[in-house]
Amino acid sequence: NTGYDRGHLVPAADMRDSQEAMQETFLMTNISPQVGDGFNRSYWSRLESFSRHVAKKYGQAFVITGPCYVPQRDATTGKYFVRYEVLGYPPAIAVPTHFFKTILVDKGGGEILVAAFLIPNHPIEDHAPVQTYLVSLDSLEDLTGLEFWPGLRKGHDVPAGKAGKSLASWAERWGARKLCDEMECRLPPPRRS
Repeated sequence: NTGYDRGHLVPAADMRDSQEAMQETFLMTNISPQVGDGFNRSYWSRLESFSRHVAKKYGQAFVITGPCYVPQRDATTGKYFVRYEVLGYPPAIAVPTHFFKTILVDKGGGEILVAAFLIPNHPIEDHAPVQTYLVSLDSLEDLTGLEFWPGLRKGHDVPAGKAGKSLASWAERWGARKLCDEMECRLPPPRRS
């Protein structure tokens, strides 16, 4: 026992329409080590529920989720390092420091809504507002090395990660509006057992 949950990147609850698709969510290619109490079984699960709420509200939503390894600055040297636990024998399974989720809604008529969240893989207080974890797509791309929603860039001439980091202005450069300006981004209340 590692002490971590086998966290689903695509939640099984999102695949209820197909038994085969639901079973595939349990494949190890869809699993990542997540802190259980205070994260996977609570805050992260509530973010997954919020994503389903967005899809229901707008008829559909596109969601990309994944692990992230965020560098931290060493107080002594000032250099940045990525530090994470490795599980198994021999050690082979890296425990992500964070997880990301980006949500895109196409309202039609060229109106696009986007949100990006970066959440640390550790216990999070139930009352922590999800807006605390909002990040710009540019910042998320820099951290992950991935390019999200490439067709959204206005003029398609701004390279990933080169447009700036301001959460206040990134949506304009992307030709999208921020999802949390359109609707209240609030997680459902925690489940009480």
